[in-house]
Amino acid sequence: MIAPAAIALAHAIGRIGCFLAGCCYGEETDAWYGIQFETTDTKVIPTNLFEALFLFALVGVLLFLALKFRSPYGASVYLIAYGIWRFLIEYVRGDYRGSFIPGLTPSQFWSIILVLLGIGYAVFQILLAKRGKKTDEIQN
Repeated sequence: MIAPAAIALAHAIGRIGCFLAGCCYGEETDAWYGIQFETTDTKVIPTNLFEALFLFALVGVLLFLALKFRSPYGASVYLIAYGIWRFLIEYVRGDYRGSFIPGLTPSQFWSIILVLLGIGYAVFQILLAKRGKKTDEIQN
């Protein structure tokens, strides 16, 4: 199923929108990859662009898994991979969005939820597949 790849593609395009709007950026930097948006006074880490690039790569991985291996785990891969990525990139985000739980940004909290949902869904699919095989063995 290629639906998770389509969702990741839409997500990546949304992050390109963030890049063009100058929002969702990272901390100040003097590095060569820093960009000054109209919305910032100094060069910042373009986390929006990095996230879009990550998501485009994830689209490729998801399509490969779906088309080459007919893997049913695309949704789980998307949830886990994006959750981990988002949790980590939050450490260099520069646009303050509040605090939800001490020590975690709101996005880091939701990233943990995404990873747990992805793992849970993968386990559910594995158990369902095993149950289906047992049913097939009994019927044969």
